[in-house]
Amino acid sequence: MHKSERFDAGGAIGMSVIHTIGGDYEQYVGKEVVRRIEAKARPLHDMHVLHMNSTYYGGGVSQILSSLTLLTNSLGIETGWRVVHGPPRTSSA
Repeated sequence: MHKSERFDAGGAIGMSVIHTIGGDYEQYVGKEVVRRIEAKARPLHDMHVLHMNSTYYGGGVSQILSSLTLLTNSLGIETGWRVVHGPPRTSSA
């Protein structure tokens, strides 16, 4: 398990735990499953995966991406996550 700096919605830096497939999940899925996941990730090591969504917190997608991005990076796949910002809300009055 590794630790990584991470910014919260307010811009504050906190420490986030990065889970690894072998170190954290092997006891649940077994060594063979971990080996297969690592083998399938190997061809993607030179690629960059970018996830985009509209919110950094509060929704199901953001909850999944916060873990998935860190886990995918721990497999050696450079993975990022960007939030798309729309125009400010205007009143209809």
